[in-house]
Amino acid sequence: PYGLYVPNGYDRDQPTPLLLDGHSLDVNLNEYIAVGSNQLTQLGDDRGSIIITPLARGIDTWYLDAGLIDVFEAWRDVEREYNTDPDRTSITGYSMGGYMTYRLGLLMPDAFARASVYVGPPAYFQWPHPLPVQSTPFWQVRGNTNLIVDNGLNLPFEVNHGNADQLVPISGVVQQVDTFRAAANPYRFYHHVADDHFSFILTNQWQHSRDWLGVPAAERDLSPIRVRYKRYPSMDLRHFKLFFDGAYWIDRMV
Repeated sequence: PYGLYVPNGYDRDQPTPLLLDGHSLDVNLNEYIAVGSNQLTQLGDDRGSIIITPLARGIDTWYLDAGLIDVFEAWRDVEREYNTDPDRTSITGYSMGGYMTYRLGLLMPDAFARASVYVGPPAYFQWPHPLPVQSTPFWQVRGNTNLIVDNGLNLPFEVNHGNADQLVPISGVVQQVDTFRAAANPYRFYHHVADDHFSFILTNQWQHSRDWLGVPAAERDLSPIRVRYKRYPSMDLRHFKLFFDGAYWIDRMV
């Protein structure tokens, strides 16, 4: 199963923008109809965009393995059933869904027009910078999106985080943003002094993200003059025949 929101005024005869919207840890595909419901109207209706929230094979898969494959399966199913526009497809998510946004956006930057992260950890599962990433040895590199920030040269990212976040250390997020800056990537950082992990979804206002994702929806550019892509073979999902080896006009990097 996956969550599906069809905007008011949807016309099957017109290609429609699409937004992948990842759910948080210990929640499910119904998160944004239960809490944060303004997201559906502001990011859906206001932009004329279909929104999908994949279950990701469960509430705590972190979109790492089969959970990420579930995203592709839901995405493919919506493309079959609805007239979606691949050039106006963007990605967002809250908390664990924000991690999905970093991971999938930076592994496949040419698939999206814009990205918006809310309180997302840059690495699986925690990064209290300047301490190292706290993870299992298997996912130490595989799950660290800071290593592939360079891939976002042509994918604008919006990052939203608060100093009082009790679940995702702000220090790792600031280091992620500093890496975006050092790479000269397009980004915008909303750094809130007093907000915690749940402030944004409880406030339930998404207007600046709506504008970031575009009204009308932003379009991707598949022919950028410069492409920069870092390849980590360990990030491939070989058992699913999924290889992240390039983007735009760069492919099959070795």
